[in-house]
Amino acid sequence: MVNIEHITVENVRHKISRRAALVFEDATIEKVVQVILKDPKTRCVYTIDKQGKLTGIITLTTLAKYALKSSVPHPLWNFRTIDFVADHLAGTIKTEPIFVHDRDDLETAFQKMFNHDLEELPVVDDTGKVIGNLDMLELLTTTLQERK
Repeated sequence: MVNIEHITVENVRHKISRRAALVFEDATIEKVVQVILKDPKTRCVYTIDKQGKLTGIITLTTLAKYALKSSVPHPLWNFRTIDFVADHLAGTIKTEPIFVHDRDDLETAFQKMFNHDLEELPVVDDTGKVIGNLDMLELLTTTLQERK
């Protein structure tokens, strides 16, 4: 059994995720899509204010729902008539920010991911600025390595 309450976020967050995907709240959905497409491993984009502080999270699922102009899934939705909505703003589709700090342990990170159905979490400093990203694969990789 692996004791993850003694491993900090800082110890593992650089294994896979190098940078967090960030956009300003006034970025268009099209810009959010462009940012998420830069790295195929990205599952979340984080919104920030003009001071660089975290204001919200946009998951890939949320982005798809809004970008494709539907609140999916509807069994009768006609996929041949999807409209891409590029002009809505990131700040209008974000959810409240869920985050961890470098000093937090992996147990805390796991709990936040599971409780909020997230595959990634932003890592923030004490001022609320995003300094990194932690994804579920990093957590799983670390727990498997610790077992050996």
